[in-house]
Amino acid sequence: MSGLIRYEGSRHLPRHLDRQLTYNEERALANASEIRAIGFVTKVGMTAVAEVTDLESLLVSRSPLGEARFKLLADTAAAGIAGVIVQMVQ
Repeated sequence: MSGLIRYEGSRHLPRHLDRQLTYNEERALANASEIRAIGFVTKVGMTAVAEVTDLESLLVSRSPLGEARFKLLADTAAAGIAGVIVQMVQ
């Protein structure tokens, strides 16, 4: 959960202020949720890129003649992962 205490409304505020507070709270929760999602996907993506990089290095040490191919595949995968993250923030 967000850890925020939900605004329950007030009988002492004019209706338009009460609605504005409710709207602001809902927008803040939506923004916080989006930020956490972006952070999570970025962390997963960075971990995946690190794993692909490690695998590329291992395969180059085993098959040096495949270096250019391994690099192309690893770079393509990293670009695809970055593309997913870029789409999230647009």
